[in-house]
Amino acid sequence: MSYQTDLIAKLREIFQIDRADLDFGIYRILNSRSKEIGDYLQNRLPAKIQAAFSTSSQTQINS
Repeated sequence: MSYQTDLIAKLREIFQIDRADLDFGIYRILNSRSKEIGDYLQNRLPAKIQAAFSTSSQTQINS
């Protein structure tokens, strides 16, 4: 697994969006938005990670 995959798996574990038995407080909000959170973790976050690393590598090359 790559570091990116490990990060996404750890965030899923931290947010516990896959557990239906947690239906109180903040978990109720996370469960109601689980599709949005899943979309962010699978699609938007990897793009942001790639953009950050490409910017970082270009900065190191130019320095």
